[in-house]
Amino acid sequence: MAVGLAEVLLAASALFFVFLAARAFGFKACAACAAFACAWLGLLALRYFGEDIDPALIGVLMGGSVVGVMYLLREKLPEEYRLFTFPFLATFFALAYLLLADVPIKGSAYLLLAALWLGFGIIFLARNNEAVKGAAQKLIECCKNW
Repeated sequence: MAVGLAEVLLAASALFFVFLAARAFGFKACAACAAFACAWLGLLALRYFGEDIDPALIGVLMGGSVVGVMYLLREKLPEEYRLFTFPFLATFFALAYLLLADVPIKGSAYLLLAALWLGFGIIFLARNNEAVKGAAQKLIECCKNW
């Protein structure tokens, strides 16, 4: 079975309209996000069951979901926790890669993620300190002011 971009776009389009219709029954998620998430989850399942699925196609869809989750987090999290946008994003991309890769992630990647979380955690804890306050605010406002 050959699954390419056209088939994925067709399936995602059909799912989009299904999820859009489901809103009438209380479905509250973004129909586009749900459609593309189902598309990459389905492709990932097919790949795990031995189908020859282009990992780049799955990766692009996963990346879109990662960014969508980040938008959701930025909307739902109190502003002070938005400082963690970059560590969240890096972690979600690492998780997407872990799901998709045929090779294990090296320990150095885990160490880097841990260092990111630790560094941003220190900034978070010291965010009211005058020396740190400006840098923390710039990290929070990074995605707002571009």
